[in-house]
Amino acid sequence: MFRPGKLRDPSTIPFLALKLTGGKKTRRAVANALGDLGVPEALPILIQLENDPASGVRTEARVARQRIEKMLTSSGGELASSPSEE
Repeated sequence: MFRPGKLRDPSTIPFLALKLTGGKKTRRAVANALGDLGVPEALPILIQLENDPASGVRTEARVARQRIEKMLTSSGGELASSPSEE
């Protein structure tokens, strides 16, 4: 199975963003893949998915965002606060 997030390549973000019109399982998989990327460029889409109608998608997006934030803070990367935390 192709897992774009495991590539850790931010250039896969536009491909993943195209899948946001899919069903809830697809949107949940997108959130997971974005979390696997571990790059700050994925945060805007994850924040958007935290408002998804499906609770499983919202949960996966929140967990993925937290994983990225943890990776960034543990690596000393600068992380601006997200709108959901203001």
